Amino acid sequence: MTIHQTEAAKRRIAPSTAAVAGVLTAMVYEHTFNAAYASATDVIEMGSFPARTQLHSVDIIGAGVGAVTADVGFLSGAEGDSHDDTREVSPDFLSAADINNATASAGAAACLAVPRQPRNTGIGVALSGDVAAGAAKKITLVLTYYA
Repeated sequence: MTIHQTEAAKRRIAPSTAAVAGVLTAMVYEHTFNAAYASATDVIEMGSFPARTQLHSVDIIGAGVGAVTADVGFLSGAEGDSHDDTREVSPDFLSAADINNATASAGAAACLAVPRQPRNTGIGVALSGDVAAGAAKKITLVLTYYA
């Protein structure tokens, strides 16, 4: 199993934090497929979801990844741990979302049902099909949330 990680998941980019209660904050995570993705075993850790914030909306944008769908949600295990091959994505935000050169979204109604997390938690993406490596192949995840 390979855990593909963005620069944010490697903790090289800090997530935006909601400094004032009720003010929407956005974080954009991007993953370029520099290495092949195997749907049977791999997951992508996009970044961190800040503790005690409420999710407001999610958008995932696929570019050049082919006819795949995506599950998007919290990633089990310790945030940033690239060595734990038991980590799994739970489809808390989106399930089987079509990202074949398309955008899939979860609005406020669905996102408000996602509980606040007591600690920073990894955000993961699991794809339904394999994706060959390629600089033009990427997914972008946009999260909006508030304190």
